[in-house]
Amino acid sequence: MSQPKSQKKTIVVAGDVAIDWNIASQQGLGSRGYDFSRDAWARAYEQKGGAFLLADLIGSIIGNPSQETEYDLFQIHPPTDNTFPSDNRFHHAYALWSPFEEKGERVWRITSHLGLDRRSENAPEFGDWNQVENDPPDADLIILNDEGYGFRNCRDLWPKALTSRESKPWVLLKMARPVAQGALWDYLQDHHAERLIVVTTAQDLRQTEVQISQGLSWERTAQDIAWELVYNPQVNDFSRCAAVVVSFDTAGAFLLSRFGQGTGHEVSAKAASQYRFFFDPMVIGGMWEEAPSGGMT
Repeated sequence: MSQPKSQKKTIVVAGDVAIDWNIASQQGLGSRGYDFSRDAWARAYEQKGGAFLLADLIGSIIGNPSQETEYDLFQIHPPTDNTFPSDNRFHHAYALWSPFEEKGERVWRITSHLGLDRRSENAPEFGDWNQVENDPPDADLIILNDEGYGFRNCRDLWPKALTSRESKPWVLLKMARPVAQGALWDYLQDHHAERLIVVTTAQDLRQTEVQISQGLSWERTAQDIAWELVYNPQVNDFSRCAAVVVSFDTAGAFLLSRFGQGTGHEVSAKAASQYRFFFDPMVIGGMWEEAPSGGMT
């Protein structure tokens, strides 16, 4: 006799992974960048990034799995053995952190993204750690981290509920450039467009043959994005999605939505796209990053 499905909502998190190396650095008194100073110090902190970090974030939102929650979370788990910067099983991302003073307190912020050391093409095949543990075929929500590192074209790593004919999950796709490309995008458009919510950035859109004004006005920027996502053949598949969120870092966000009127959480196939823009009217794009306190939150 088959077991009845749990009343809890099921969430699956998968996607591209990386090892983040956060380098905290503080210059010594009177030291310059090319001088060695015994007062200067630096330390590297390892953090599992990409889909690893995204799953941890979702887990912290829905609550401790040992407690009674409304959700069951399934995810990929990082390897238990030690990792190191030259470990070619992974992509490695490096960022430089520095201290700043804010409201009389010392805070650490990213001052520079140093780059990505991509996984070697000759690296060993992915192990079981890159598969969703106890992957349920009937998930309610699938959250995907597509950084363009290879997950989008590796169907063997996609969650079971994504390709199951019986499953109709909602899909939240966090997508980096090149946007609207790859096997994953094509599959989602063919099978899950009406339940697909996409999150991307204006910067990644601008690098995909999309013309978005910068430094003029938020109203003009919103009009540019709306037109591009609906009419530009490079990205107009976005207009078929249930919703699209375009982030302007900490300054604002654009929302394109096709949720039908009076249909609850369902999306009407005939619903027209509507857009809204959320922003701080006192600043334009890029001003937050140029604040005197420096750094990136």
